[in-house]
Amino acid sequence: MEAIGTFRLHLKTRFYLDLFETFVVLSFRRNLISISSLEKFGFSCSFGNNKVSLYQNSNMVGSGSLNDNLYMLDVVSSYNEILQISSRGTK
Repeated sequence: MEAIGTFRLHLKTRFYLDLFETFVVLSFRRNLISISSLEKFGFSCSFGNNKVSLYQNSNMVGSGSLNDNLYMLDVVSSYNEILQISSRGTK
């Protein structure tokens, strides 16, 4: 683990998804997002035909597809950033 903080994903739908209390490991090629954690912040997901749709207040704010048995959100990879770090270290 490199940091705990708020991480912002810029989705291709032009929506900014802020992930709070996130364990950020920048050296990982892929990071996981907990669907149950998203649900706590008012998001919901639907799955079908190897696709995922992310909703907030019944509005679709993101989408993705199944890749290597994981659903990958469509993000603008050049814009993802750490907004706030509450601790640093390695574990």
